[in-house]
Formats: sequence, structure tokens, C-alpha cells
Amino acid sequence: MPELPEVETVRKILTPLVVGKKINEIIILKEKFLKNINIKNFSTILVGQKIVAVRRYGKYLFFDFEKNTMIAHLRMEGKFNYYKEDTKLFKHDYIIFYFTDGSNLRYNDSRQFGTIHLVDYHQEKTLKCISKLGLEPFSSLIDLEYLQTKIKTKKTTIKALLLDQTIMTGFGNIYVDEVLFRTKIYPKTRGNQLSDKQLLDILTTGRIILQQSIDCGGTTVKSFMVTGNKQGGFQY
Repeated sequence: MPELPEVETVRKILTPLVVGKKINEIIILKEKFLKNINIKNFSTILVGQKIVAVRRYGKYLFFDFEKNTMIAHLRMEGKFNYYKEDTKLFKHDYIIFYFTDGSNLRYNDSRQFGTIHLVDYHQEKTLKCISKLGLEPFSSLIDLEYLQTKIKTKKTTIKALLLDQTIMTGFGNIYVDEVLFRTKIYPKTRGNQLSDKQLLDILTTGRIILQQSIDCGGTTVKSFMVTGNKQGGFQY
């Protein structure tokens, strides 16, 4: 599953490609990805609008249009692929955004676990899946006191706590394992067994690892790639 660095890589690559583009037509071949709106309303609302920004929070992508925000979660195999001109559809291309300049953006998902929501402009926190998310690891609001409250009071294992998106959002299996390996903390250690130094080591090391991965374009273990068939390089 794409984690914070992979989703950030997608955001950085898509931003110069799609920001400023106006939607001419939307083709939806499978409605199951749309979670709070039907095909007709989704297309009616977005056709004619420009993409003004692409944002990220945790593992979620936000496509800001002039009046609405589209929230996408890639889950296991979701991908956004950009094409300069119309070409044949590829296997697992399920949602195609055609722009007025002839280019297009496609949502491709072989496992079909991805989700897409549509809300009013910048109103993503009206969705439960977004409002329950914790702070991002890079947030200045995360300090020792925050970690003491969220982790040191728990009997849950540290691996489970770091995977809990309501505590810190963005970490998944790849980066939690990497953080615990580098800090030499056994994954089954309970939160209330950790010292203050270990908590700070987790935070500091986690930030370093995430930034290193962002700089490498994320991690490709099996199939993660971004538009243009570019794979991440952090695994090396």
C-alpha cells in the first residue's frame, strides 16, 4: 500500500501536469470507487472545472477544483497515470478525466480497493475517514508530550501504535518496520514500556526515513510506480 512518501511522490509529479487543466469529460467504467456520490452527479459537478491544486495529508490525495475537492485513497494498487494525448485504454483503467487540451488523467487500480470522495472545496474534514486522522509525523505539534499521551499510556505494541492512523498518519508497514529496525526497538514492545528517549528516537528517525524516501521517490517493493512508469528508489 502506498504510504506517505509514495503518495507525496505522486502529488509532486502530478502537480505540474494537471494543475490548471479544465475537465472536458469524465468516463467512469466502475462506480464502486465513488463512495459518497453517484456517476451522474460526479461528472456533472466536475466537468467544466479546473484543477487548482493537488494536496496530500497522510496517505490521502486531495485534488482541489474551483468549487470542489476530490479525495483519493490509492489503497493497495491504485495509480494515477497522465497521458499527453488520447490513447487506447489499458487494463484496469477505470476512471478517465479528459481535459480540454486533449490530455487525460486515468485512475488505474488492479485490486479495486481504492476510494474516491467528492466534497465542497476544502471541506475534506467533513468526511469521517479524514476527520479521525492524527497529525502527520512532520507536524511541529508532535513532541514528547504528545507521544507520551498517545503512546506511553498504551499497552498496545509499538508496531500497532505506529500503524494507527489516528495517532500519526502516513506510516505503513514498510516505514514502521524500517523505523523500529533503525532504532533497535522490538516491534512487540508495548507503548507503556518505552522510555522517553525511545519515543524521541522513533519520532526523529521516522522523520529522517520518510524524508529520505520522499527524496528517492518512494519505495517500489512490488508494483508501486507513478505516471511515466517511474519507480521509487528507496528500497535500494
